[in-house]
Amino acid sequence: MPNPCHAICRNPRSFRILACIFSLHSRSAHAVLAGLAFLLSLGGCQPAVSDSDLVPISVLEAKNLWNQAQTNPKATLFLDPRASEAYASEHIPGARNIEIADAAQRARVAEAAYSRPFWERARLARIDATLADYDALVVYADNAGSASARVLSKLLIRQRFRNVYLFEGGLLEWKQRGGETQGTGLTDASSNAP
Repeated sequence: MPNPCHAICRNPRSFRILACIFSLHSRSAHAVLAGLAFLLSLGGCQPAVSDSDLVPISVLEAKNLWNQAQTNPKATLFLDPRASEAYASEHIPGARNIEIADAAQRARVAEAAYSRPFWERARLARIDATLADYDALVVYADNAGSASARVLSKLLIRQRFRNVYLFEGGLLEWKQRGGETQGTGLTDASSNAP
């Protein structure tokens, strides 16, 4: 079922209607209260996110952000949306694994929270509330063709996290350019070998 709030957010005509209500009934306390209630309900609108909202960064920019995180741990957090097995096998040091299926489920819970009164929204789940502690979030996956990094980046932007960067080259380009990695080095195929 579509959220009627989305239509209100995207429609500038709604704001003109609200301005008209205020001008016609400026002395009416009921109109003022109704207008305030309307504005408070707009606070829950989820922004529409597209590929044009993503901020891609190069491997050089990713390495600079990673180097900053080595001296200031709250500067940048790298996020890896791949399956936990792939993450355990190899990842950028310091990266946090947020599997895309879990992130999508948490995002659905958070979006459902926007239908609740504004005073209840703050205590309901975001993808991961601790991500707000970081100045920048860099999302990467295997390579430039990996959709999971794009999906997680969009989920984070939709959840109103700031400074979300998409490292499109991913782990492949990171390694090709001499970036260090950590992990077991075992893939599913090699861990099942006799």
